Amino acid sequence: MKMHQYQLTSDDDVKLAYFTMGEGPAVVLLAGYGAPAISWVRQMKALSKAGYRAIALDRRCHGLSEHTSKGLNMLRHGQDVHCLFETLDLHDAVLVGQSQGASTVWSYISQFGTSRLKAAVSVDQT
Repeated sequence: MKMHQYQLTSDDDVKLAYFTMGEGPAVVLLAGYGAPAISWVRQMKALSKAGYRAIALDRRCHGLSEHTSKGLNMLRHGQDVHCLFETLDLHDAVLVGQSQGASTVWSYISQFGTSRLKAAVSVDQT
């Protein structure tokens, strides 16, 4: 399975990179502070092999996403996830966050609810 790299522009005009692998129900992966989206590559391979579409987002100022001084707060990180969901028209997705990525999951849910989610997973959140 090959990983594909894409870019979207958030509603506050910041370029965000994301990676996809596989086809099927979506599993969105959010890495912790300082970690790039490709830190999920092993999980993406396993998920795609199991019949899922793995999607890993480089949060702003992480990995290949734009490094900016705009929107450096959890509120904005949740809004960026919403932009990803809107851009890819995701529904019934599993949203997985590790460490600060888990905080991003909770930010997304607190702002936009769970109507587009099948499940949310928090991994190693302090």
